[in-house]
Amino acid sequence: MDGCSGESDSEIHSIKTVLVIDDEELNVKLLTRMLTGEGFRVMGAASAKAGLELLRQKRPDVILMDIRLGGMDGLEATRWVKSNPAFVSIPVIAVSAYSAQEDRARAFQAGCSHYLTKPFGKKVLVEVVRRFTGI
Repeated sequence: MDGCSGESDSEIHSIKTVLVIDDEELNVKLLTRMLTGEGFRVMGAASAKAGLELLRQKRPDVILMDIRLGGMDGLEATRWVKSNPAFVSIPVIAVSAYSAQEDRARAFQAGCSHYLTKPFGKKVLVEVVRRFTGI
């Protein structure tokens, strides 16, 4: 515990961590602002590769995964998360501007727990993240 923070051990451990993986820096900043304002700790990554590296280093409570990423896309990254016994229990929430039923179906087949279609408001985002973090 950081002696200067004023937070107890139980407060520090009760803070839920969200990993945001999106190749649009503005989206990462926006989601970070919305979630930190509600008491979440947020880590951001601009690619699936960088996000999976953060996942290995600091296990988040939930992942917000953009589906259309350059390089490894969000569905491939989700399949990797769900095939790894160390991370399979972490909920992955798909985030995409694509709202077609087939896009949603592919996300769920890859292992996503929920699908958020952009644009969405802070209230919807916070409700979904709270549901999947158990708070």
